[in-house]
Amino acid sequence: MRLFTGNDGIRVGTVTAIVPRDDHVWVGGESGVMRYDGARFLPLAVASGPLLGVTGIVETADGDLWLNGIGGVRHVRAAEIQSAMRDPRYVASDERFDFHDGLPGEPPQLRPLPSAIQGTDGRLWFLTTSSVVWLDPAHIRRNPIPPPLEIRALTAGGRRYRPLGRVDLPPRTAALQIAYTALSLGVPDRVRFQYRLIGNDTTWVDAGTRREAFYTNLGPGSYRFQVIAANEDGVWNEAGAAFDFTILPSFIQTPWFLALWVATLGGLVWLVYLARVRQVAGKLRARYQAALVERTRIAQELHDTLLQGFTGITLQLRAIQRMLAQRPQESAEALKGVLASADTALRDARHMIWDMRAVELEERDLADALEHAARATTGSSTELVFTVNGDRQGLPLAVETTALRIGREAVLNAVKHAAPRRVKVDLEYGSRLLTLRVSDDGTGIAPDAMDAAARGEHWGIGGMRDRAQRAGGTLEISSEPGRGTVVSVSLPIGGTPVGSTGHNGH
Repeated sequence: MRLFTGNDGIRVGTVTAIVPRDDHVWVGGESGVMRYDGARFLPLAVASGPLLGVTGIVETADGDLWLNGIGGVRHVRAAEIQSAMRDPRYVASDERFDFHDGLPGEPPQLRPLPSAIQGTDGRLWFLTTSSVVWLDPAHIRRNPIPPPLEIRALTAGGRRYRPLGRVDLPPRTAALQIAYTALSLGVPDRVRFQYRLIGNDTTWVDAGTRREAFYTNLGPGSYRFQVIAANEDGVWNEAGAAFDFTILPSFIQTPWFLALWVATLGGLVWLVYLARVRQVAGKLRARYQAALVERTRIAQELHDTLLQGFTGITLQLRAIQRMLAQRPQESAEALKGVLASADTALRDARHMIWDMRAVELEERDLADALEHAARATTGSSTELVFTVNGDRQGLPLAVETTALRIGREAVLNAVKHAAPRRVKVDLEYGSRLLTLRVSDDGTGIAPDAMDAAARGEHWGIGGMRDRAQRAGGTLEISSEPGRGTVVSVSLPIGGTPVGSTGHNGH
């Protein structure tokens, strides 16, 4: 004897029926039916519903299975059984007999057991709580007529439409209900339906015995509703019934609105493009105008300073040349005046050069132009660290030119005179000030050179300080021999002079 429990895979609850057949055994119980093939228990599931309270099992000679349980007698054909035994997830098609077919009551759940048996004449005998009945599986009367179908009505937005010809539904109709039925008088409760909505469904919807279809969130367009049905014996009406309806689009759902929207969007894009073209053209015109003004200013400066100054110097030198032999003392005094004029002309030329527009700023912003100029100055022998703090922004041309010229001059002086290993450039955009700091770790500036720079005798440093003052800013230089140099300049962004409130050097 061998005992089978749940550990062996049997899941039928309390066992109420055991039927051996050739190389397998059928086991029925309060919660299912399984077949034991000598190695494992395999479940059987049917389409008509769960197999509950099965107390009678009969397997006929052709391999069909008859089950007497709660809900009626189930008939499963041999081919369906084989498919179910190969795939535990397979749901077998079955045929059910209940009170519609004259079956009174339910099978007993207590003794006497079993509640189903096959007689020697092939008839099947079933025991119920109120009677004993028989069925001849070889002579079961079938209904061969497919059920006629009718689509009764379509309801949408509280209005009922008869499906006579094409139905046009108002715009923004999103939810609707379709009622249908089958004219089968044999066993109407067993008529099964399938439907689909062409334009929305991709497969048939199995509605069972339900006679209504519901749809929501439908968009505008043309639809076709189709429904088919099977009678109590599974004979399908494949032709079914169908009708067409259309949900009219609102104005914003029409192709005209889409075309208008696309045209409007295209127009906006075109306007943005034109505005951008005008903006770029305006910048180009502004640059050209600035260049033209710069050229005019340079020509005027050349005429008013260098040409006039050197013309005066030339005239004075010729006069001195004529009187040099007769009046040497007076000529020497006059020559001092000429030298003073030459110094003045040279100073004016220096200022004019510092005021020239920086070409680098025409293609780059200040930060990029300053970094490019600094890297070009330091080359590969000196490490350059360049940092930018704050939000980059366009500044007045005088401020950007001043910062670029001073920064480049400071880096050049460090590389040329201090032999640094590292030069650091910090550019900070503030709300009111632009701060530039150039520091290095070179040899520093000698005290006598610092004194000369303070007196304005060092042309490069004096030019940087003069440039910063003319832009309304301040410039500070801090240096110690052997400990590097820091050049710090602060320039007002809004044009207000910094005065004494500027950043001091380190």
